Amino acid sequence: MSSGTNQWLLSIYFTDANTGYAVGSNGTILKTTTGGTNWVALSSGTSDTLYSVYFTDANTGYAVGQLGTILKTSNEGTSWNTLSSGTNKWLTSVYFTDANTGYVVGDNGTILKTNNGGTNWAGLSSGTSDYLSSVYFTDASTGYTVGSNGTILKTTNGGGYPVGVNTLPSISKSLKLYPNPAFNELTIETQSKGFISISNFSGQHLITRQITEPKMQIDISSLPSGVYFVRLTSEKTVATTKFIKQ
Repeated sequence: MSSGTNQWLLSIYFTDANTGYAVGSNGTILKTTTGGTNWVALSSGTSDTLYSVYFTDANTGYAVGQLGTILKTSNEGTSWNTLSSGTNKWLTSVYFTDANTGYVVGDNGTILKTNNGGTNWAGLSSGTSDYLSSVYFTDASTGYTVGSNGTILKTTNGGGYPVGVNTLPSISKSLKLYPNPAFNELTIETQSKGFISISNFSGQHLITRQITEPKMQIDISSLPSGVYFVRLTSEKTVATTKFIKQ
């Protein structure tokens, strides 16, 4: 069986018995629809080496590689779009637990997570600077990554929270919010004076409000579905919690 290329091929993934994808050096992406009998080259739009490929369904797939490269296809590999990873580290493995939630690992202990199908990626704290070479999840919460120096890491909370948001009580004594999940409006109760900010997994501040009364409603209808963080900042208190926008 011949691939028709002399490039190094580093990862392979099949979406069914006949349809598969292989990626490798110099941005190589190959596709078969004949169970590997024949392979055709696809245009990746990059010359960076690709180390891993993963599809969430027959149409939607991801490839990751050098210099923070993350590519996505929504049409069975016909075209690939470059996503912003927010890093220039080498990315070596990609895995999705559902259509929206995915993880990428790589050099220098890099772990990235998306909750919106790759539109935004947030850095997670791995606690190591070792080279991470593979990532795998057994369910939505439980995952493993392995790497250099015998490193094996495990998460039981979906990878934890973005770097810089380390402690997130579900309900803080100084900050109460409901409903959770929320749809169009979020109610926040606090006795503190200061500011409330809502940010996404990338740390981007999307909504900021000054606290003018103990109970206030915030319109969140414009936010895409996903997980968001609410941060209370006052003279005496800094509290952070999260909510789900449906």
